[in-house]
Amino acid sequence: QIRYHAGSQPSQYCCTFIAGGGNSPRVGHAVGPVIRAGSGTAIRFEHTSFIDELGKGLYTRGAELSFYECLFSRLAIGMEVVDTSVRVDECFFVDVFPGGDASDNDGIYLHGSGQMTVTNSVFAIGGDDGIDTLSSEPLIENCIIRGWQDKGVSVFHGAPVVKDCLIAGNGIGITAKGDATRLDVINTTIVDHQIYGIWIRNKYNDPDAVIELFMVNTIVWDVPTLIRNDYPQRWGLIHLRWCDLQDLQGTLPPAGPELDHVIEADPGFIDPAGHDYRLLLGSPCIDRSDPQTTPLPDDVDLAGQPRLVGPAVDMGAYEFRLPGDLDVDGDVDLLDFARFQQCFTGPAGPAPAGMGAQPEALPGLCRLADTDEDRDVDLLDFLRFALEFTGPG
Repeated sequence: QIRYHAGSQPSQYCCTFIAGGGNSPRVGHAVGPVIRAGSGTAIRFEHTSFIDELGKGLYTRGAELSFYECLFSRLAIGMEVVDTSVRVDECFFVDVFPGGDASDNDGIYLHGSGQMTVTNSVFAIGGDDGIDTLSSEPLIENCIIRGWQDKGVSVFHGAPVVKDCLIAGNGIGITAKGDATRLDVINTTIVDHQIYGIWIRNKYNDPDAVIELFMVNTIVWDVPTLIRNDYPQRWGLIHLRWCDLQDLQGTLPPAGPELDHVIEADPGFIDPAGHDYRLLLGSPCIDRSDPQTTPLPDDVDLAGQPRLVGPAVDMGAYEFRLPGDLDVDGDVDLLDFARFQQCFTGPAGPAPAGMGAQPEALPGLCRLADTDEDRDVDLLDFLRFALEFTGPG
């Protein structure tokens, strides 16, 4: 075990493999954090892998952590952080196996106070929950959470925000439980779960718990039960606005939650059997979100494309895009070609990563010209543009 006592000097790990550790005494929900950090410790991890650990990868209390392009795989729990400020960006939590001395086989367990953000990350395949929260207020944004045996996201107390995420193929999509809980779900696709899309749960026999759900611009589809509510006397605390929800009338009571501009129509996914939940042309979810939704110019969807393409934001995690339609008028013509020329970065684009400066994200709607999504606009993108060309005007 690597142990940081309270007040240790800042540390940084870069391009590091940490493997085969974690056979140390239990703390929290499992044995053996490979790294354990006390209060006041600041640690940054870049391009670091925690793999094949006997227990969990990391446990902290009162620390400051950041993770960028890290991998957590084949371990009991990815990380457990308590009263810790943590930022997780572009990381993978995969194959968090059940068994061993662990009461939760979670990808990440976020507990208590601290500024917590989890962005642009993938949580795939595990024995319990992808993201488990307790009395915390994390922002979970632009993440894919799939293949967890219990819940994609578990909320117990606190006020998490789930935004621009795909939560697919878990036992349950999201569970909220415990008094004084508020859950916000925004522009998220919740699909293909075995039991419930959402479960407002009375886990600890607390008949007076107040649990609020605010769900907007979200798709919930292909689930046996849309919402299970263990507090039928409090349907009024569930607010569903500008959503596409499957089997709405068969799932919710007539005098149930607040419903505002809710539809029940096949969202038109590209290939749900192949787990491609982007929207087809003609989807009823296109340009159908709350008109008060005003994304910032640099806001992006789950695919990293502009969040606003057209007159209004689309429902779900993905914004519909017609390749090459740079002026967003439904065709690909000479006006789009003029914009394509302005976005062109060169015949072969910038230098590849590792051969020079890392290319920055393309500005604004130039991201739509990047048809192969490799952060440049070059001749490969022009070939796709030419295939989509519909005529001069």
